[in-house]
Amino acid sequence: MKQNKKQLPLDQVTAKKLKRLAWIYRHAENLQEKMLILRLFEFYYQIESD
Repeated sequence: MKQNKKQLPLDQVTAKKLKRLAWIYRHAENLQEKMLILRLFEFYYQIESD
C-alpha cells in the first residue's frame, strides 16, 4: 500500500460515496437492491486496498 498526499482527495471522495451507499442500503426496498449495493461497497473497498 502506497501512502502519499495525492491520494487524499480520492480517499475523501470514496468516503463520501461509501456514506451515500450506506444511506441507500438502509433504504433499499428489496434483497436485489441490497446485493447490488454490497457489490459496489466491495468495488470501492478493492480500490482503497490497492
